[in-house]
Amino acid sequence: MYTEQLYQAVSTLLTRAGSEMSAAEAHGLLCGALCIDAHCPDEPWMQEVLDDEPGDNLLAEESRRVLRQLRRYTQDQLNSTDFLFTPLLPGDAQSLHQRALALQHWCEGFLLGSSVSGLNLKRLTAYGREFIEDLTQLANLDDQFDEDDNDENAYMELVEYLRVGTMTLYEERTLDTAQKAPARLQ
Repeated sequence: MYTEQLYQAVSTLLTRAGSEMSAAEAHGLLCGALCIDAHCPDEPWMQEVLDDEPGDNLLAEESRRVLRQLRRYTQDQLNSTDFLFTPLLPGDAQSLHQRALALQHWCEGFLLGSSVSGLNLKRLTAYGREFIEDLTQLANLDDQFDEDDNDENAYMELVEYLRVGTMTLYEERTLDTAQKAPARLQ
């Protein structure tokens, strides 16, 4: 599956670059930033992910290239009419504990990304505010998952909630921005 390969590639890149951020957290940060400002510049979130200032060494440039690809991939998913968006999380080969921890990191990243992009809860719909509140709770999850079918199902439901909630918030914010944009002369 492509998402698992992408997760692994981003994880490897972040490790090589010395980032303390996981691939899940980096993707969450990107998604949070895009949901608040679909046109946000690359550098602020890349600096958060890479924990550095723009540099010109080869590894830094490779890291930024991969992160730009991740952004294009994510925006393509969010803009798709086929509901293709999927949070970047480890695959089923990882333990449920590792996947739940990545889900927690993804939520932490989303909250950071939305904050960095100027999140204003008053400008969100009731659904958007509730989604942000739910992400806050998920970001504070303790290790509450066991390796059983019930918890596996609960994890899958949470991933689906993140998927749908992110697409919904992105669509709401994109429509809100488009409606507030000045009309253009034809």
